[in-house]
Amino acid sequence: MSTPIKLIAFSGSLRSQSHNQQLVELAAAGAIAAGAQVEFIRLKSFDLPMYDGDLEQAGGLPEGAARLKALFADCDGFLISSP
Repeated sequence: MSTPIKLIAFSGSLRSQSHNQQLVELAAAGAIAAGAQVEFIRLKSFDLPMYDGDLEQAGGLPEGAARLKALFADCDGFLISSP
């Protein structure tokens, strides 16, 4: 038996009733039905600032960005729905 594909699923919209969130959940349901392992995340849980290369060079990645990077590195692919 092979190891299931690990996916991260998220929406680019933060709105609570986001159509993009509904779409990514629908896509994830199909991936799960096909045997994938799907982890849902909400971007607002990571407290991500706007990207600023000067700040990154001076102080490294913000904590939320480092956590998100680690999650991304540990998966095989992404399901993204964005406006």
